Amino acid sequence: MKIMNIILGIACAVVIGLAAMFYTQKSKALRSNEEQQTKLAAVEADLGDLQAKQTALLKERDDLSAQLKEESGHARTMSADVLRYQRESAGMADSVRSLTAKLRSAESEVNQLSEARRNLITRFTEELRKRDGVGGDGPSMELSGSSLFHSGQVDLTEEGKEALRQVGEKLKDMGDKLIRVEGHTDNVPVRRQKDIYQTNWEVSMARAINVVRFLVDEVGIPPERLEAVGMSQYHPIADNSTPEGREKNRRIVIKLLPLPAGTAPVPAPAEAPAAE
Repeated sequence: MKIMNIILGIACAVVIGLAAMFYTQKSKALRSNEEQQTKLAAVEADLGDLQAKQTALLKERDDLSAQLKEESGHARTMSADVLRYQRESAGMADSVRSLTAKLRSAESEVNQLSEARRNLITRFTEELRKRDGVGGDGPSMELSGSSLFHSGQVDLTEEGKEALRQVGEKLKDMGDKLIRVEGHTDNVPVRRQKDIYQTNWEVSMARAINVVRFLVDEVGIPPERLEAVGMSQYHPIADNSTPEGREKNRRIVIKLLPLPAGTAPVPAPAEAPAAE
């Protein structure tokens, strides 16, 4: 009986020891599982953050790609614009050079015409001096219609007024001469202002009258010394079948004639006194 109690005590101690060991191992296992769960949750959290960052980076990449495409399109457009502007600039530079050359040519032509006009006035003045006091018809001067009037018009141009002013100043002091202004045309029929100027008679007369009125109103030549005559197309000096000939025939002729017998010379108007 005593031995049985000993055996039972030993068995109980062994069972208790085994239970304690099992409980200890179970507790360790539970703690290890909790740690693994905690680590797993942390890993899952990190994975979520990485996925969110990846999504953000992918979106940023897509935005940058779209922006790059847009900027590339703008760059191509700007390159095309630059090329177009370069071509236009080159064309404009060529136009400027062409216009500059034309302007220089026109200035040279104007200078030549002005020089020719000055020479003509000088020769006309010299001829006046040579013939002063000589009977018969005096000298005459021809002025191109294209320098006095616009095409198809009867009103004087600014250039024409300047030319007439220079001529008129030479004529103003010659009170013993009659100034005859003749208007001449080519043989082209009147097309403009047909209701006013039906034929070249009216055109030539209107131009001669406008020259006379300028010499009276602007230069100050006494009207008694002037007469206007329309010669129409019937006294050509060149061939009307060519443009150059027709241009020569469109002209104003200024002639100096002796005053009619018994007519006293007309004195030049006195100059206004200078203002004090």
